[in-house]
This record gives sequence, C-alpha cells and structure tokens, in this order.
Amino acid sequence: GPTPDRPHTTRGTNPPPPTTPPPRPNQTQKDNSISPGALGSPLARAPPRWQLVPKYLRRPIEQRMNYRGEVLAPLAEDDVRAAGRFFRSEGVEAVGICFLWSFLNPAHERRAQEILKEELPGRPILISSDFLPLIREWERAFCTCLSAGILVEVRSHLEEFPSPSPGARPCDRAADHAVQRGHATIDTLLRSPLSLVASGPAGGALAGVFYGDLAASTDVMTTDMGGTSFDVCVLPGKQIPITKDKRLENEPIAIPSVDVHTIGAGGGSIAWLDPGGALQVGPASAGARPGPACYADGGEAPTLTDAYLTLGYLNPDFFLGGRRGSTPSWPTRRSGTRSQTHSG
Repeated sequence: GPTPDRPHTTRGTNPPPPTTPPPRPNQTQKDNSISPGALGSPLARAPPRWQLVPKYLRRPIEQRMNYRGEVLAPLAEDDVRAAGRFFRSEGVEAVGICFLWSFLNPAHERRAQEILKEELPGRPILISSDFLPLIREWERAFCTCLSAGILVEVRSHLEEFPSPSPGARPCDRAADHAVQRGHATIDTLLRSPLSLVASGPAGGALAGVFYGDLAASTDVMTTDMGGTSFDVCVLPGKQIPITKDKRLENEPIAIPSVDVHTIGAGGGSIAWLDPGGALQVGPASAGARPGPACYADGGEAPTLTDAYLTLGYLNPDFFLGGRRGSTPSWPTRRSGTRSQTHSG
C-alpha cells in the first residue's frame, strides 16, 4: 500500500524459484472452480489446479495510474530491467505485462515493453492494453499471459507461411479460422494469438453459411464432430453469432469469438475409468496420429470411433468412403470387460 517514499503504489514480494520447474498444464487437467452462488457466496471460488504463470515468475513493478489514467507514481525502470534480467536467467520465452488502469493510459506498459525488448531481444513482449483494453485486471492479465504462451508455440509455424503476392486481398495470406469473425490473416494472428483459441470450430460456422447459400436456407444450424469435441452453432439469417463469454478451463477469454457450443466428445476422445469405476470420455484424444485403435496405426486406447464400429454404427467395409480399412473387433478383444460392462 502507500508509504511515504512510495505513494499509491502496490508492490508484492517474490517467492523463491522452485528447485524444479513446475509442469506445464495439459489437456487432461481440469479446473475445479466453484460456480457462482456455491457455499452461500456469489464470489466463492476455488483456485485452479494449474497455474498459467508460476508465482516465482510474476514480478511486481513499482508504478501507478489512477482510474482517470493519471500518473500517481512513475514507472520504476530499474524494476523492469531487473525483471528482464531475471527472466533471461530463467529461460523465459515470452512475457506478458499488465498494469492497473493501463487501458486508460498505456504509457507505462509501452515503456516497460520497450525496456524488456532491450533485455530480451527476439522474445515476444505483450502488453494488456493491446489485447484487451477494458476494465478488470484479472481478465486482461489472463488473456495477455495466455496470448504470450500461445505465441511461443505457434510463432515459428505461422511465420513459415509465404507472404501474399502483390495485389492479393488481405485474407489471401493462408488465413486460419480465427474465432473472431471466422477468419484472420497470419499478421493478425501474430499480433493477437489468443484468436486461435477455439478457432477450429469457427470453421464449421463458415461452412454453414456456404452450404446454407447452396441450399437457399435462411436459417442454419451446424454440427461439427472433430477429434476432441462435438460442436453446434445456430446461425439465424445465416449471420455468424459473436460472443464475449468464451471460457478456457472456466477462465474468461473475454475477446469476441464465434458463439460455438460444445455438447459432446469427439471421434478421437479416449474412454477411461475413473477411480470410482465410472466410465469417462475425454478430454484426452488419440488425435490424428496414432488415431483411434481401429485405424491399426499404433493406437492402443479405446475411443468413441472404436465404440461406434463395435456397436455397428459405422460400416467397417466402407470406412472413410472405403479409402481406409478398419478393425472393428479391436475394442472388444483388447478392452474385454470394459466394453462388455459399458456397452449398454
């Protein structure tokens, strides 16, 4: 809080680094947040089981803006440089910056970004006022750090796409199916990588508009079954619906995105038994490689596709239009009691 020599600033303490780096969260880890109203309080909420950024990598910086965007305390540039040196020693690959009220006045965030680019050349330095210039620092911090993590994973892949030819339209540069408005250029994704979250299902909504035109339909509803989820989208008047309420592991993404709803698991979703013996499906998926066990391509875990073949919902003689063979007897032979117990 305020002190005589540091008025109107907030400055925490940094925990020591752990002896071993914490593991990265994976798709099988779940958030255990309590819904609003639980335990008699609208604010009751359990912390997630995973951390987007380990505590020892969160560095406080002395500075402060007020709610009008006025400077109460200048940016302590030495703090920023010290943080940069620490990140470099820890091998940090990207940094997200989030200051209070920066969406009203981003000057301190931008200066901190400049300093960290000097201390960490070539590494992405993202600021919250660019990604989500809105009130609520938790949402801004979460989206900024998530964007930094995503950018580390996809940057080299996106930069491999060729530049557009002279005279090409903006969307001609190998655009991916971004969640906002259904499409984006590679340059846009490099500036806002959070748009890639849930971008795959957005392609189904675009396809719905296309086929709705072919069928001369006014209203369209799409169903899209992939490797991990079964998604639906309602398009009244063939207009792609947009929402700002998307969540990831029950945390707000808070950016405009195509309003696609996941109502079930996908064809590659893996079936498993929990400690109580109850059948669970997903969120882990066999993916395209090795894929479901019935592909006979090295997969050993039973998936929904394996179950559909075993129950006769899919034709083993016309699998993938007859272009691929399948082994529908695998789930019963390999998983034995599991298939017999839960087949009904």
